[in-house]
Amino acid sequence: MNISVNGGQIKLNIDKVYFVIDVLYCTKIKKNINVLDASNFGKDIKVKLFPDLDTPYAKFLNRNNLFSIEFIQYLDEDIDSSDAALCFATDTGLIVFVEESIFIDFISNSDYDQFVDAATSSKIDYWAMLEAKYTPGDIALVLAAGEDSGYEFSSGGVYKIDV
Repeated sequence: MNISVNGGQIKLNIDKVYFVIDVLYCTKIKKNINVLDASNFGKDIKVKLFPDLDTPYAKFLNRNNLFSIEFIQYLDEDIDSSDAALCFATDTGLIVFVEESIFIDFISNSDYDQFVDAATSSKIDYWAMLEAKYTPGDIALVLAAGEDSGYEFSSGGVYKIDV
């Protein structure tokens, strides 16, 4: 399973673009997917669904087979405009990495309660079903490691993908 719950690494595909987004935000997108233009999906998410949030998701080009949770850095300062695409906010500390070409399909199949069960208990059947739909490494689920974990990605907040 491509799940990190204690700061473990996840597998991502090299030279692929990934969205990084809070699973709670996936639910809002799914509920409003009919008002989003597929050709301008990313921008519509920001403008129509999260107008008061500068960074509802990050988007980055992956260059490594394994992605370390250490690459997720907490931001305690204003976001530099040159880094904005690499920054994301999370309310829950439960995020997904989704390869760009499957993002709309993934959102259509997302279920917040099932994500929580997959990350916080042994009920991982839902995540296994999602992983089976896509190429290995196209999706990953990450639960923040917690306040005393030693990782910067420890809870909700604004973070930057720093690879």
